Amino acid sequence: MQTRNAAKGFCPVITGVTVLQNPFRLDVTGQNFFLDPGAEVKIDGVSPPDSIRKNTREIIVKKGAALKAMVPKGQAVCITVESEYPGTSYKSPCYTFTR
Repeated sequence: MQTRNAAKGFCPVITGVTVLQNPFRLDVTGQNFFLDPGAEVKIDGVSPPDSIRKNTREIIVKKGAALKAMVPKGQAVCITVESEYPGTSYKSPCYTFTR
Protein backbone atom coordinates (compact mmCIF):
# COMPACT_ATOMS: atom_id res chain seq x y z
CA MET A 1 0.00 0.00 0.00
CA GLN A 2 1.49 3.31 -1.01
CA THR A 3 0.95 6.63 0.78
CA ARG A 4 0.32 9.77 -1.24
CA ASN A 5 0.51 13.29 0.13
CA ALA A 6 -1.92 14.80 -2.32
CA ALA A 7 -4.59 13.49 -4.65
CA LYS A 8 -7.61 15.19 -6.15
CA GLY A 9 -10.79 14.23 -4.35
CA PHE A 10 -9.32 11.62 -1.98
CA CYS A 11 -6.73 13.42 0.15
CA PRO A 12 -7.98 14.21 3.67
CA VAL A 13 -7.97 17.90 4.54
CA ILE A 14 -8.16 19.26 8.10
CA THR A 15 -10.11 22.51 8.32
CA GLY A 16 -10.17 22.93 12.09
CA VAL A 17 -9.28 21.53 15.50
CA THR A 18 -11.28 22.41 18.60
CA VAL A 19 -10.53 21.52 22.23
CA LEU A 20 -13.43 19.85 24.05
CA GLN A 21 -13.34 19.69 27.87
CA ASN A 22 -14.33 17.27 30.64
CA PRO A 23 -12.63 15.05 29.64
CA PHE A 24 -10.01 16.67 27.41
CA ARG A 25 -10.63 15.76 23.74
CA LEU A 26 -9.94 17.20 20.31
CA ASP A 27 -12.61 17.63 17.64
CA VAL A 28 -10.84 17.37 14.26
CA THR A 29 -12.97 18.56 11.34
CA GLY A 30 -12.35 18.53 7.62
CA GLN A 31 -13.17 16.34 4.67
CA ASN A 32 -12.32 12.96 3.13
CA PHE A 33 -12.00 11.12 6.46
CA PHE A 34 -13.05 7.88 4.78
CA LEU A 35 -14.89 5.24 6.77
CA ASP A 36 -13.52 1.96 5.42
CA PRO A 37 -11.12 0.81 6.68
CA GLY A 38 -10.81 4.12 8.47
CA ALA A 39 -9.09 7.41 9.04
CA GLU A 40 -6.30 7.75 11.55
CA VAL A 41 -5.26 10.95 13.32
CA LYS A 42 -1.57 11.48 14.09
CA ILE A 43 -0.08 14.15 16.34
CA ASP A 44 3.57 14.86 15.47
CA GLY A 45 3.58 11.49 13.69
CA VAL A 46 2.23 9.49 16.66
CA SER A 47 -1.24 7.95 16.90
CA PRO A 48 -3.18 9.20 19.95
CA PRO A 49 -4.55 6.64 22.46
CA ASP A 50 -8.12 6.62 21.13
CA SER A 51 -10.34 8.29 18.55
CA ILE A 52 -13.86 7.97 17.19
CA ARG A 53 -14.62 8.80 13.59
CA LYS A 54 -18.10 10.34 13.64
CA ASN A 55 -18.41 10.66 9.85
CA THR A 56 -16.30 11.58 6.81
CA ARG A 57 -15.88 15.12 8.18
CA GLU A 58 -15.28 14.72 11.92
CA ILE A 59 -13.04 12.70 14.25
CA ILE A 60 -13.05 13.00 18.06
CA VAL A 61 -9.65 12.26 19.61
CA LYS A 62 -10.06 11.04 23.21
CA LYS A 63 -8.22 9.95 26.40
CA GLY A 64 -7.84 13.07 28.54
CA ALA A 65 -4.46 13.02 30.35
CA ALA A 66 -2.61 10.96 27.73
CA LEU A 67 -3.86 13.27 24.97
CA LYS A 68 -2.95 16.39 27.00
CA ALA A 69 0.64 15.12 27.16
CA MET A 70 0.69 14.85 23.36
CA VAL A 71 -0.64 18.41 22.95
CA PRO A 72 1.30 20.52 25.51
CA LYS A 73 -0.25 23.90 26.29
CA GLY A 74 1.37 26.72 24.32
CA GLN A 75 3.34 24.39 22.04
CA ALA A 76 2.54 23.93 18.34
CA VAL A 77 1.95 20.38 17.13
CA CYS A 78 1.44 18.96 13.63
CA ILE A 79 -1.88 17.10 13.26
CA THR A 80 -2.47 14.92 10.20
CA VAL A 81 -5.13 12.46 9.09
CA GLU A 82 -4.33 9.34 7.10
CA SER A 83 -7.22 7.75 5.23
CA GLU A 84 -7.47 4.84 2.81
CA TYR A 85 -9.54 5.02 -0.36
CA PRO A 86 -9.73 3.06 -2.75
CA GLY A 87 -6.84 0.78 -1.86
CA THR A 88 -4.36 3.66 -1.48
CA SER A 89 -3.46 5.50 1.70
CA TYR A 90 -3.73 9.30 1.55
CA LYS A 91 -2.23 11.74 4.07
CA SER A 92 -3.45 15.25 4.81
CA PRO A 93 -1.09 18.20 4.90
CA CYS A 94 0.09 19.15 8.38
CA TYR A 95 -2.42 21.23 10.34
CA THR A 96 -0.46 23.24 12.90
CA PHE A 97 -2.36 23.48 16.18
CA THR A 98 -1.55 25.24 19.46
CA ARG A 99 -3.80 24.93 22.50
